[in-house]
Amino acid sequence: MNCIFKKIVFLLLLSPAIISAQHNLEWISTDYDDAFFEWTITTDSLEGELDMRNIFQEDWSEWDYSYEDESFGQIKLKWKQDPSLWELRGDNQIITARTIFKGDFLGWRITDNERSVELRSKFRNMPIEWEMKSKKYGNLFIYQDFEGDPREWVIEDYTENLDIHFKTMIVFIALIHSVPR
Repeated sequence: MNCIFKKIVFLLLLSPAIISAQHNLEWISTDYDDAFFEWTITTDSLEGELDMRNIFQEDWSEWDYSYEDESFGQIKLKWKQDPSLWELRGDNQIITARTIFKGDFLGWRITDNERSVELRSKFRNMPIEWEMKSKKYGNLFIYQDFEGDPREWVIEDYTENLDIHFKTMIVFIALIHSVPR
């Protein structure tokens, strides 16, 4: 009984550190000026990478991501013939992104079956600004640093209770539907 009590106290003392480990995304940019296959993601406290898995085949359907804190995973189309459903697998999580309306790639529902948010392009004719607004989880805005230049994106991250994997999926969906192929 004493051992269980010590474990509970330890976990309670450790929980604020775990909760405060949420990283706010700030920036994502291409590694090379003329290619959209490799990206650097910057948070308030660490860097990450988002890379196309099969660069030489220019296969846009599978991507890998990783961060300095050893969070990592992959994002891929659930079925290659269906561009309306993406799946992220990372650190024992599965997060899906599905178009809200069939054939409309400017509105997405992103969920892990416990949390759900919607991501939308601010402008119907130009996907240069995206926004995720949620009363429950806060807001996340993604926009080009210089209009018309899809190589560098600013991220304003005002979210709560969304981990790095969930936010990576949000940013990925905005990017994949905004950059030239």
